[in-house]
Amino acid sequence: MSTYYDFEIFNPGLPNTFSITIAVTATAMTWQGSGPGFETRSGIVSFSQTGIRFWLGSGDGTPTPFLTLRTPPLDDDVVDSWQAGKKGRCLNDNLMDTAQTSERIPDKQNWRWRYLGKR
Repeated sequence: MSTYYDFEIFNPGLPNTFSITIAVTATAMTWQGSGPGFETRSGIVSFSQTGIRFWLGSGDGTPTPFLTLRTPPLDDDVVDSWQAGKKGRCLNDNLMDTAQTSERIPDKQNWRWRYLGKR
């Protein structure tokens, strides 16, 4: 049985959002994300002192940092108790590398996250 956690990644200065779903099973924690104007990406998830870290890749090789949702120190048990609507800032590692646009993207560091809930 899997549990899914849904997040919305957005920049107040841009119209497009990037949706991320974390899938937690008995043996793995993975994520997949996509959105209008972005490529679809996926990888593994880790919890750390800075927050939820999304990595590109399956973990077979050296994963690449993609995005960090900044939070107080946490683990997956803490996220399990979150209420929908919780929000915070993002550390943008490689999110903008997925943008399918040649336009200059304003305010690249002004990304935010919003927790949409668990299912």
